[in-house]
Amino acid sequence: EQQVYDGMDSLEEKQAFLKEKMQEQVEVDQMLTGAERDMLRSQVTERLANIEKQLLGEKLPPKKKEKLQTMKGKATQRRDLLEQITPLPPPRLAKEADIAKLRKELVPLVKLEESTKGRLLSMKETITLARLDDIMDEIADLEDQSRGWFEDDAAFQIRVDASRAITEKLIKSSKAASSKGKGSKSKSGGGGGGKQWTTPKANVWGKKPATKSSSSKTKSSGGGSVFAAMMMDSDSD
Repeated sequence: EQQVYDGMDSLEEKQAFLKEKMQEQVEVDQMLTGAERDMLRSQVTERLANIEKQLLGEKLPPKKKEKLQTMKGKATQRRDLLEQITPLPPPRLAKEADIAKLRKELVPLVKLEESTKGRLLSMKETITLARLDDIMDEIADLEDQSRGWFEDDAAFQIRVDASRAITEKLIKSSKAASSKGKGSKSKSGGGGGGKQWTTPKANVWGKKPATKSSSSKTKSSGGGSVFAAMMMDSDSD
C-alpha cells in the first residue's frame, strides 16, 4: 500500500486512495477502536438529523427530495453497521517495550514506598526511592515520544491510559502478594543505632506525568477530524 501511495503523483489520487482504504477499514474489515467508532457514530447521527431537517422543508423539489432520501438510506446503513462493530483495543504505544522495562524496575520501588509509610526512612531507602521520580519522568518522556503526528489529545490519552493500566495492575498484584505475609510479621519500631533518617515522599504514581511540548507534532484534534471528514465524504457519494 505504501509503494502504491508513494507512486502516485497528484494529491487527488492520493486522497482517493486513502478514502478507499478507510472505507474498506470501516465497511469490510470493520477494524475500529472504540474512539473511532464513537466518532463515526456521532458523525452519522448528526448527518441523519440534518437530512431529516431538510426533508421537513416546505416546497422541496422532487429531485432534491429523492437525493436526500438516498443520502438518508446510506447514512442509516452506515449507522447500523457501526452499531454492529465490536471495537478493537487501542493501539499500543510505540515505546511500550521500553516502558515495560521501566515497569519491572518501578514495581518493587512502589512496593518499598508503600512499606515505609508511617515511619522514617533510612538513608539507603531514601537513595533507593529517589529513583522512583526518575522512572516516572522517563515513562512520561516515552509516552510523549509515542504520540502520533496527527493524533488528537483524546485518542492519545486513551492509549496512554491503557498503558498505565498495565502498570497499575502489576502494582496491585505486587501489593496483594506482599500483604499476605504481613499478618505474621511484627511492626518495626522507630529509629535506632546511628542511622540517618528522613521523612518518606508522597506516592509519585498519583501524579499526572508532565508531557513535553513538541513543535514537530500536531497537538490539536487534527487526526480525528481528518478521518471524520474523509468518511463524511464517502457518505455523500
